[in-house]
Amino acid sequence: HGMDLWLGNHRLIESLGVCNPALEAALAAHEAQGHTVAVLASRTQALALLAVADTIRPSARPAIAQLQALGIETTMLSGDNQAVADTMARAAGLA
Repeated sequence: HGMDLWLGNHRLIESLGVCNPALEAALAAHEAQGHTVAVLASRTQALALLAVADTIRPSARPAIAQLQALGIETTMLSGDNQAVADTMARAAGLA
């Protein structure tokens, strides 16, 4: 006997109807730390959160500062949600 499981983002978990205030708070806390979060869920509940954190290369901040000192406008493009993108931008010296 198998069990259907889903692994996906916040939008998927909401569409399954298993999102709740405690899960919302956990997702927000991880995203505020710059983590990208996936949720493992069954048909009835969220089972696990998987948080992955990107790191900025040590050379990124000085490289961006040098570009900005030369008058070159720098912009970060990201497919992550806004909270994660904002955290990474701050770490890179873009915000």
